[in-house]
Amino acid sequence: MPRRDLPPLRALTAFEAAARLGSFRLAAGELGITRSAVSHQVKLLEQRLGVQLFRRDARRAELTQAGHTYFPSVREAFDQIEAQTRALKPSVADNELTVQVYVTVALKWLIPRLHDFERRFPDMKVRLSTSYFDWDFDEKNVDAGLILARNRSPDHYYRTLFRSQLTPICAPALLKTLKTPEDLKTHKLL
Repeated sequence: MPRRDLPPLRALTAFEAAARLGSFRLAAGELGITRSAVSHQVKLLEQRLGVQLFRRDARRAELTQAGHTYFPSVREAFDQIEAQTRALKPSVADNELTVQVYVTVALKWLIPRLHDFERRFPDMKVRLSTSYFDWDFDEKNVDAGLILARNRSPDHYYRTLFRSQLTPICAPALLKTLKTPEDLKTHKLL
C-alpha cells in the first residue's frame, strides 16, 4: 500500500500556528522555536505545495488566498487529532476535582466534609483553589465552586448549600458614632 503523500508535520504545525495566531513571532512562542524556524518550516510547506501561503514584508506576514483556503482544513485536522488524543489518553484530570472556594468557607464548611467525600470516592483527588475574592470560572481551570451567588450566570448550574447571615462587629468607640445602619457605608469593612 502506498504511503500517504502528506507534507511534513513540523511544517503543517508551523503553518497552522502562524495562520491561527496571525504572527510568526507568536507562533514561535507557542511552539517553543525561533521565528526564523517558523518561517523556514512555512517556506518548506510552500515549496512542497507549490503555492505561496503567506505574503511577507519586513514587519508582518499575512495569508494569501491559497493560505486562507488551506488553513481551515489544516486547523480542522489538528482539532480532530487533538480531540481524539484527549479521548484516548487517560487523564489525571478525569480523577481530579478542582473546587474554587473562599478561604473562610473552605476552613469552616468544606474541609470538615472532605473526609467523608474521600471515603465515598477514594479514586477522586480533590484540589482546592482558595481566594478571598470573586473569580471568573471561564478564566480558570475549575470544575466547581462554592461562591456567594449574587449575580448568577445562565451558563452555570447553581445549587444552594446554605444561607449565611453577615453581622457587623465594631469597636465600642465606633459604635457610639453610628446612628443608623446606613452610617456603616462611610466606613471601610474588613
